[in-house]
Amino acid sequence: IVTNGHFRGGTFSGGSLTSGISVPATTGTFTNLTGGNVTVTGALSSNTSATAPYFIATSTTATSTFAGSLAIDTSGFVYATTTKNVGIGVLSPAALLAIKNSTSTQPIFVASNDTGTEVYRITNAGFVGIGTTTPGYALSVEGSSSLGNSATAGSFTATTSTATSTFAGVLAVGTSTPFRNGLLTVGTSAPLLYVERNRGRIGV
Repeated sequence: IVTNGHFRGGTFSGGSLTSGISVPATTGTFTNLTGGNVTVTGALSSNTSATAPYFIATSTTATSTFAGSLAIDTSGFVYATTTKNVGIGVLSPAALLAIKNSTSTQPIFVASNDTGTEVYRITNAGFVGIGTTTPGYALSVEGSSSLGNSATAGSFTATTSTATSTFAGVLAVGTSTPFRNGLLTVGTSAPLLYVERNRGRIGV
């Protein structure tokens, strides 16, 4: 079983191995094995658990595989094999990716481009910033944006005194039904102010 201090195969039912010993056996069973720096050439299999201060995988071509769940620093990083969910700061992730911040002084998520410039972040308060590192609202966008077919909000506020707000389509104020499909409708079905689409004539 042991030749010149090297385990060659079979069953090792207990005891200690000297620090620095190599284990070149391709098969073998260790019921209870303790030691210092032990080098294993080939596969190492444990039926229960393997405990060490740290593990080092030296091969650049082999793949380290874990058949069950994986937890690093208890809940620092968790992969749940039953749900295939990943948790960062979450012990039992309930979504494909679940993230819990560890402190209120840092953002939950930050993305940067290839030059290292931040382009997107989610703060601890849940504010999303695109093009800004200090979002003060649920969504803060610095720069031009395209909102597709429509945008709905309780109100819109233009804060700059130099830029021009443009509307390519119809503008209706105080009603959701523009009068005669005019360019501008202010008021209800009997509008207080109406701008005709084709000729630009104004009706009051």
